[in-house]
Amino acid sequence: MELKTAKTSADNAINGKTYFAIIDIGSNSVRLVTYSGLKRVPEIVFNEKVLCGLGEEVGRTGKLSKKAMNLAYSTLKRFSVLCKHAGIKEIYPLATAAIRDASNGPDFVQKIKEEIGLNISIIDGKEEGRLSGLGVISSEGSAHGLMGDLGGGSLELAILNGRDVSERVSLPIGPLRLIAEFGDDTKAMKAYLKETLSRLDLKKKLGHPNFYMVGGAWRNIMKMMIAERSTPIPLLQGFRTNAKNMNSYCRRLISSKPSDLPYRHLISGRRLELMPVAALILKEVLKAFKIKDCKASTYGLREGYVFDNLTEAMKSKDPFLSVCKELARERSRFAEHSRLLYDWTSGLFKGGKFDIRNQEDRLHLAICYLSDIAWRGHPDYRSVTAVEQILQGNFVGLTHEDRAYVAIAVNEAYGAPINSDPIRQVIQMLPMKQIVKARIVGAGLRLAHRLSGGTSHMLQESSISVTKSEITLRLRKDHQDLANNVVRKRLANLSQLMAKTADITYTEN
Repeated sequence: MELKTAKTSADNAINGKTYFAIIDIGSNSVRLVTYSGLKRVPEIVFNEKVLCGLGEEVGRTGKLSKKAMNLAYSTLKRFSVLCKHAGIKEIYPLATAAIRDASNGPDFVQKIKEEIGLNISIIDGKEEGRLSGLGVISSEGSAHGLMGDLGGGSLELAILNGRDVSERVSLPIGPLRLIAEFGDDTKAMKAYLKETLSRLDLKKKLGHPNFYMVGGAWRNIMKMMIAERSTPIPLLQGFRTNAKNMNSYCRRLISSKPSDLPYRHLISGRRLELMPVAALILKEVLKAFKIKDCKASTYGLREGYVFDNLTEAMKSKDPFLSVCKELARERSRFAEHSRLLYDWTSGLFKGGKFDIRNQEDRLHLAICYLSDIAWRGHPDYRSVTAVEQILQGNFVGLTHEDRAYVAIAVNEAYGAPINSDPIRQVIQMLPMKQIVKARIVGAGLRLAHRLSGGTSHMLQESSISVTKSEITLRLRKDHQDLANNVVRKRLANLSQLMAKTADITYTEN
């Protein structure tokens, strides 16, 4: 089903933006997400989830229970009314394992169509795996390894090769289904999981030992792990850990009662009951595929569905840089100068021990976009405001370590001390060499902002370069008065960070 918003539906425009909604009807929950415009990183306007448990009885009886259907019906009616009053006409209801596997699923879908007016699309298992895989790719820009999307009634696995989803499979494995079939017999569950996973060909074709974890139950496992480890950046997206740590944590969850789980208050009661079984499934998957690293992904089927409808040009954009660019346009005074700032400060990193490559170069450009986003704030708190936006912002396409790098650089760009509260929490995440590089980026931007006064002209008519022992600022002779005491002080600070002497030279007009 193609999103009409890809062509921009004029009659669905609200306040100049094109809104649409996706309703994700899963085995455990039914969720409504509304979006403002079709773009590289979807902008969420409203998000509501109701735990309906449609898949609770399917594994045991083969049917959706009357109780679950009644709750789902009421929820879908509410979502339909909300969309109507919000003026949203494009609604895409997607149903997965519970409805596609239940013998009375088609009747329920027909009832929803006739009485509520929602035309539900039932997604088959392999297509669900493809869309969830695209969701991960959408959040990463490029992803290599195995994606696992655990729902209440099924597990979708897919191999990700950069920007493509290749092999995929859907398995009748999910906490609700296993509990319905085996009760609390974890030994029987484990034997069933081992036997089912051993038959798969995927591991022969898996080229990278990364594992991307999708689905509410597995995200909640990551959420509890983050809380227990007091991770400096307590966000799911971008969090990663090795399989050894994850296996150890899963063993604890499997052997614990839900009521005894650490940080159980972070998880809703209904989902909490599923955690030990979800951990058992995860442990067996990691073992079967010899996974080395686990990565959390907050993007899945819904985001993959949106990504699938983007143009190729939109898909090729970097998700993190796309959001940074939008933030600069919304919150910066001189957003159009971001590229000039990047070009100007790049002179600091050409050759030598501070050479920037690949990922750091990408982060350098992002820092240039974000270096002025807090200018409206009180001067005494601009650095804190900017850093907190970076550490807490809803970004994708970067790791927690990347966030720390960007935050340190922007903190320096605002002239804040390196031991300020927000930075003190995350600086331990990076090695010293990266800390110094991030500070150099920030100090370079601090100098550029002061020298240029926010004008593109001065950035184009000056330059900065480094040699083995010296950093040189070049200005035109008729601009020599621009190098006042503040500019010289910032140049001195930069040279001190780079352990070089500083010089200013003047060229003919």
